[in-house]
Amino acid sequence: MSSKTCKECVYFISHDSYNYMGFCKKKEKMSLSEHECPEVKEIKFKDVEEALEERGWVYCETCKKPIYDVEELKKHTEGKIVWEFYPDDVAAEDSPAGD
Repeated sequence: MSSKTCKECVYFISHDSYNYMGFCKKKEKMSLSEHECPEVKEIKFKDVEEALEERGWVYCETCKKPIYDVEELKKHTEGKIVWEFYPDDVAAEDSPAGD
């Protein structure tokens, strides 16, 4: 049986600019979203539903759309749903200037 990846875990917070990495709240360190981990706590629909109720929104990283109600959430069951982002104050410095 293979391990699940970080992106499937409730402890993983996606990076706000680069969704291939993020922060593991359990291990308190940065991680790649495709990293296999034996400690993954799989995200359940109930977890997402509770986050939606608590925050008023969640976000589908797959289709890049915010979700504001449970009926819309049910349409995104195949997507990667997040409700928290790991902020990076200097990520904009990595982008080339547009002038």
